[in-house]
Amino acid sequence: MSKVSKEFGFVRPTLVREKVLNIKQGRHPLAAATCDSFVPNDTNSSLESGYVKILTGANSSGKSVYMKQIGLIVYLAHIGSFVPAERATIGVISHIYSRIHSTECVATHMSAFLIDLRQMALALQESTPDSLIIIDEFGKGTSEVDGLSLLAACLNTFLFRGEECPHLFLSTHFLDVPKFIVNTPIVRFMRFDHTLQDGEPVFLFRLVEGSADCSFGHQVAEASGVAPNVVQRARQVLEAMKSNTLPPENKKITTKLKSFIEIIKNELLSEDI
Repeated sequence: MSKVSKEFGFVRPTLVREKVLNIKQGRHPLAAATCDSFVPNDTNSSLESGYVKILTGANSSGKSVYMKQIGLIVYLAHIGSFVPAERATIGVISHIYSRIHSTECVATHMSAFLIDLRQMALALQESTPDSLIIIDEFGKGTSEVDGLSLLAACLNTFLFRGEECPHLFLSTHFLDVPKFIVNTPIVRFMRFDHTLQDGEPVFLFRLVEGSADCSFGHQVAEASGVAPNVVQRARQVLEAMKSNTLPPENKKITTKLKSFIEIIKNELLSEDI
């Protein structure tokens, strides 16, 4: 640990009894070691700065890496290691609970969504005011309405604890979630910034205050190799959903459907009913 700390510029954290997480220019230790342009971010969790952080932002903007780095820095501090940051003051944490990764296995007889629910249930039942909870996109494994309602209900359960609420960092693409949770000063809304260049998002990986207004899913899909015609069709369907209309006719699909309809019609007409 001392060799890695010296090589990568880790610092000695300050452990305190107060309920606070104050990390200056924190870094994910693995991502920073493999990326020359890693962007560090601050973390502040206290009664004054809010115990609950709801993170929004475009796909691939850095939300998951940021939350993982918080968990790793807190964990490293508690096992006696230096941490990847400029400065870190860490209040003693009793538990770290996460809902980040779901590994499906036939032997477990559980779907990914059921695994998510089990992880969330454990955090709700066992967490204390001194716990750290990291939740990444809970509710995405079911319908949007069910997922949003479950997420809001779980959030409210934590928020009703008031000053006894644990440190909670949550990322979500349910941008309407603020409408369904209680209004309390212990909640802060954060987003990962971006800029537009020729209509395409350029991710800055910088955490700022506020909520995101879109996820840029179509642009990310196209950049990931999804065929442009597929992405274009997705945009047409999205616009139709927003205006409560039918999307433009896809001639390839309708031509194929008509041929099948003709076959079925001829079969029915040939039958002596």
